[in-house]
Amino acid sequence: MLARGTSGRQQAPTFSARRRPPVPMCAVEAAPPTPVLFALPDIDREWHGRYALALARAARARGLGFAVVSGGGDLERELAVAGAVDFRLPFETRSLAAVWMNARRLARVLRRQRVALLHAIGPLVASSAVLAARRCRRAALVTLTELPQEGGGMLRRHLLRRIGRADRLLAPSAYARREAERVWALPAERLRRAPPGIDLELFDPSRVTGHRILALAERWHLPPDRRVVMLPAPLAEGYGHERLLRAAAALRRRDFDLLFVGPDAGNERFARRLEALLRETGLGERVRFAADCEDMPAAYRLADLVVFPADRALLACPPLLEAQAMARPVVVAASGCLPEMLLPMETGMVLESGEPAELARAVDLVLDTSEAERRRAGEQARRFVAARFDLREAVETTLDIYRELLGAATVG
Repeated sequence: MLARGTSGRQQAPTFSARRRPPVPMCAVEAAPPTPVLFALPDIDREWHGRYALALARAARARGLGFAVVSGGGDLERELAVAGAVDFRLPFETRSLAAVWMNARRLARVLRRQRVALLHAIGPLVASSAVLAARRCRRAALVTLTELPQEGGGMLRRHLLRRIGRADRLLAPSAYARREAERVWALPAERLRRAPPGIDLELFDPSRVTGHRILALAERWHLPPDRRVVMLPAPLAEGYGHERLLRAAAALRRRDFDLLFVGPDAGNERFARRLEALLRETGLGERVRFAADCEDMPAAYRLADLVVFPADRALLACPPLLEAQAMARPVVVAASGCLPEMLLPMETGMVLESGEPAELARAVDLVLDTSEAERRRAGEQARRFVAARFDLREAVETTLDIYRELLGAATVG
């Protein structure tokens, strides 16, 4: 099992910026105000990390003070170059005690940096952020990425209660907005639609060279004479890994391999179930697991088809948009936000049931499509993402919300 690492330190974190040595408390108090603090689980290369980095760059261009607090990640250096002050807090622990402790720590940052607006992503982070913002009488903005899981008991009830008290909630999809209305019954002015943004310069097919694709194929031992069907999702229940394995086993054709790209969520029971299914279907030699990929644009170009047969209701699915930005055809289940993340029968297919037999037919159909037809569908997919999910537009939408909460003169 390749679980994501967590911090084992229990002491209070150092609140000085990591891009420079610690500074005396009096110097922190005397620093210019930081109007916006962005809190997120980590600052890595997934969409929320790139979103934070794009906001930091836009804030700097407008002369807006912007800081980030997270669990750390590989975009920290770029964040420092963008001029954002960077703090670390351990947001991984799932407990009420951790939520309250992080709220206290966030409140200290809010006061010391004289923050006016706290923007948070993720249920655990958002719960601590809203609690801290209310204690300090600051504005709170939450971007919804998922709702607390059903059956979560007291922790889930606390997360729902806290998140619902934010000044604004940003819903990344129409489905997310409907779910937020159902859960919190919020007035229209507190709930806004804000689709996830894709970096179209990073995810640009014309910028991916052949040697980058070849390097990944060699790293993952993918034969050059076989097609690749990719599922880019965490190795966890509900994302469709079992459905895809059963669909592949149902097909007579053996000219493709499966590529699962995503971090191991650390669920040992699910991992054992997958191992048993691999033995049952005899697909072991045709399945590759890539827990970590630093070159997702090349990974998408390596794939002939990207599938997302999730049976869990997702509020957003940036990997699906990234694949289309890289001109890849997609096949998805009709669950959660997935049907609104593509153009059915133009950029991909939506499965009514998502069952293995239906998924098998869809995979077979797409792999039999001519190269010219796949190219036309890929070009249409990129145009679709560029028109509706451009990262630059997502940043401008967010800055508009900042203006509402801070005042137009502050943001510029």
